[in-house]
Amino acid sequence: MAVKDVYSIRITKDDDDIRKYLEQFPEKKQNKALKSLLKYGADRLQEDYIYNQAIHELNQSVKKFQDKQEEKLEEIKDLLSNIKSSDVSNISKDKEDDNASLNVDKARKSMQEALSMFTG
Repeated sequence: MAVKDVYSIRITKDDDDIRKYLEQFPEKKQNKALKSLLKYGADRLQEDYIYNQAIHELNQSVKKFQDKQEEKLEEIKDLLSNIKSSDVSNISKDKEDDNASLNVDKARKSMQEALSMFTG
């Protein structure tokens, strides 16, 4: 797109904020102030666009991460719900049996020690 060599703009009575800004400069410097204002605004818009793009990409990355975490959590929930309660009870029964055999062994050792004290 081509740019004209010269631009002119009109500041009307509806443009109070621009008028108030320009009134703080001498009349001869108002043109330069207006150019500076336009340049600053254009630069700021460009920066805002870049920052907004970065924020948008970051939000998308966070959303993907959250979705993956949610998937993994659902998988874990499914795995936990698929474990049969009978498997859990079998495991606890096996542990009880192991503990019972340990208790029998302890009792046997205690009896042997007691007998050895009497027999010398």
